[in-house]
Amino acid sequence: MEKVRLAQNIMLMLEAVRAKGLTNEEILRDVEHKEAAYFEPFGRGIPDWATFIEFARGNSEKFKQALEKGYQVGFLTFGGLKTLLSIKFDLTGEKDYELGSDHVQQVPLTSEQLDALKSILSNNWSIAVQEQNQETEKSLVKIHLTQL
Repeated sequence: MEKVRLAQNIMLMLEAVRAKGLTNEEILRDVEHKEAAYFEPFGRGIPDWATFIEFARGNSEKFKQALEKGYQVGFLTFGGLKTLLSIKFDLTGEKDYELGSDHVQQVPLTSEQLDALKSILSNNWSIAVQEQNQETEKSLVKIHLTQL
């Protein structure tokens, strides 16, 4: 079965909620019964939690499948990639990894994190392992824009 595709804004909001420790069951319950104001503390700077709720309620099977079986981002901007790395892995550009004009590099990820990122990243990005460190069990990776 093909993975559900999510828009960048929905994906970032979902990952922001997950980063605060909510389980899939809690997320499903909360989007059904809570209002947008409830979600605001989960992601400062995310402009429209009402969109997240409307999407989840209006596409309940798709949303549930994305939570339980995974998803892929339909299209991810460079800014969206940096935000995803921040929300999902607590990594910040220039501090934790190097920024280029169309790529990020020296991104430190465990094999589990790398697998998670590969599974959700849109087709307009590619990942290459630059270096593996057996002691820390982390890889340094380059994520670059793919010519489509």
